[in-house]
Amino acid sequence: MKNLFDTIKLIKTQIKGINSYELVSLENALGRVLAQNLKAQKNLPAFDNSALDGYAFKFSEKDRPLKIKGTIFAGDKKDYELKENECFKIMTGAKMPKNADTILRVEEAVVENENLLIKSKVKQHDGHRIKGEELKIGEEILKKGQILRAA
Repeated sequence: MKNLFDTIKLIKTQIKGINSYELVSLENALGRVLAQNLKAQKNLPAFDNSALDGYAFKFSEKDRPLKIKGTIFAGDKKDYELKENECFKIMTGAKMPKNADTILRVEEAVVENENLLIKSKVKQHDGHRIKGEELKIGEEILKKGQILRAA
């Protein structure tokens, strides 16, 4: 057994840490070892948005006809706000209007005379992605020493 311990001791004296690093492009990083912790630079998602195509509305008003005020598209930078008994048609990834907290799937929508009627069961916050729910600014994504793989 003494030989094994001596061998391990000898190996430890011969191993030296690497104190340098190399910047490489993402395309060339596969199989490399991360030199420092990687942290999120922004929230993901960056703002409250819709997880699906549908209608954004205030859940507390689900039993009333809601006037459809327009359509909010993904990439639209304008801020929208719901007033009482209103809703917006909204596309996946589009910014949620102020005062909205729930999305009704477009497939479940009943529209009559420019009003949305919610006849299906919907839960509060359905389809509503919250700012930073996947990653928050400063949150650690990868740890120093990790081998970078395809995933």
